[in-house]
Amino acid sequence: MTPVPELNDLVDTVGDRCPTGTELDKLRAASDVAREVGRVGEDLVTHFVSEARNAGASWADIGDVLGVSRQGAHQRHNDRPRPDRWWQADLGRLTPRT
Repeated sequence: MTPVPELNDLVDTVGDRCPTGTELDKLRAASDVAREVGRVGEDLVTHFVSEARNAGASWADIGDVLGVSRQGAHQRHNDRPRPDRWWQADLGRLTPRT
């Protein structure tokens, strides 16, 4: 099994990104890395929410697993495209003429 990145790995990543910076530069880089890790984590959960939905799990079941309400699970992980993928949204409804 592939291990999840540990703190030392992330500290090394910050060091690679900011080898000669000040402590505040390193803090800024650490904040960026933490934000990226958070996005990847959310994408990971959303991936498995989609798999659960495709397998027939209800939003209530998914909410129970995630520790949120049915509505909370649906709002956070529904099939809306992510803002950085706006160009993929609803292209299936376009006709050849458009």
